[in-house]
This record gives sequence, structure tokens and C-alpha cells, in this order.
Amino acid sequence: MKKFLLQLVTAVLFLLPAALKAQDIVEISNGNHNFFNSALPTYTAANDSASTEIYTAAEIGRAGTIYSITFKGSWYSATRNVDIYMVHTNKTSFQNSKDWEHVTTADRVYSGIFAFPGYEVTIDLQVPFQYNGIDNLVLVVDDNTGIASGEMLNIECFYASSLPHGLEIHSNDVNYDPTHPGNPVNLTVELRNSKNQIWLGCTSTCPPLTNPTAS
Repeated sequence: MKKFLLQLVTAVLFLLPAALKAQDIVEISNGNHNFFNSALPTYTAANDSASTEIYTAAEIGRAGTIYSITFKGSWYSATRNVDIYMVHTNKTSFQNSKDWEHVTTADRVYSGIFAFPGYEVTIDLQVPFQYNGIDNLVLVVDDNTGIASGEMLNIECFYASSLPHGLEIHSNDVNYDPTHPGNPVNLTVELRNSKNQIWLGCTSTCPPLTNPTAS
């Protein structure tokens, strides 16, 4: 009996962190799930691509630890090799096609496979991001696959503003490096007034802020 109780307690303690993590999901969307953008977060019709998107403090609505990100919307499947970065910013929009937010390898929260099996994919961050709840959040997805997919992914997006909240770059010849932005020569760069609808997994210890405002 004692052995059984010990095994039960051990199992509960093992599963408890995952259960706590799953308690809070922050949805950033307009509530509709019928608008798609094939360029964000990755332009799968090109060999390589990169995107950067701004999410405001008002949209996130809380401070705390982000441990996962979910994308939805595609009927197609694709497997891409990506690096994902998160940083704080005081930017509220992108000014032009060269207005990339600088990131470093220290800002990388995930490196590996972005396997989109169909309608939904959740990526567990290898390095959880400590979001301060005050600044805006920049999400950078760097696709280094090196070969185009057969179908374009169409991931749910929404128009958050008349100002550009998204910026994407793609090429079949040059693998753009967001840690060394420079001048994107021989690359296709586009500003986007839309951005991905995302679902952020957040630890239950991050209570909603009172009237959060974007920087």
C-alpha cells in the first residue's frame, strides 16, 4: 500500500507542472477564423523566409512566462526547419521594409521543426519567454528549410490596424538572417497590415494586468 501511495504521489508531482501550464491560454485574434495569409509566419512557397510581427501589450493583457505558441488555419501540411525569437519592443508598427527588429541568438526561444499537420500546431518553447506586460512583443520566425513546400500554408490572420504589424521576407537564393538584418538585397520584402492569430500558453502565475496599454 505504501509503495502504491508513493508511486501515486510521484506521478501527481510529475504531471502537476504540465497541468498548471495548461491552465492559461491567451488568444490574440479578432474572434473570426476565416481570414488567411500565406506569407505569415512562413512563406512556404520559397526555399527560405523570415517574418516579424508585433503584438501589443493591450492584446496580450498580462505579464508572465510564455511557454508555447499555437497557430491555426491551414488545410495543408508542411514540415519546416525554423528558429523562433521573441523580444520586447516599444515599436507599435513597422515603418518600412527595412524596419526589422534586431534579435540575437540569446533571444531565440525555439529551434527545430515546425510540423504543420493540418488545422493546428502548438510549439512548446525550448526557452520560455519572460514577458514584462508593459512593452509590446515582437515575434520572429526564421524559416531555414532550404527547399519550398508543395503547398502554401494558409495560417489564420487578422487586421489589427491600418498600420503594418507584420513584415515578411523570402527568397529561393538567399537565406536571410534576422540576427544580422542589414540591407535585404535580392530578396522579396513585404509589409503586412495583418498578423497571425495566435494562442499563447502562459503560466497560471501571470494574472491579467489592470488596463494594460501598449508602449
